[in-house]
Amino acid sequence: MSENANQSESMPNGTRVRVKKNQGRLGGDKYPGRFGVIARLHPFDKPERLYYVDLEPTNRAQARRETFWEKNLIDLTDDQ
Repeated sequence: MSENANQSESMPNGTRVRVKKNQGRLGGDKYPGRFGVIARLHPFDKPERLYYVDLEPTNRAQARRETFWEKNLIDLTDDQ
């Protein structure tokens, strides 16, 4: 799924995603390149969606749940 398509429709729970490496965040990127699964949509009612993502563990970091704006996630369902 393209990044523009993500903007128009919500990613369902269980969608496999990757966190973008260049997020343009003030203070640095948040968990760049990590893989995870959408846990749920945050009830925050704004034009852009905020998701809870269960990040997978890596060699250096434990699994954790974090929030990400939709623009900072890449949907991996079409990459399989």
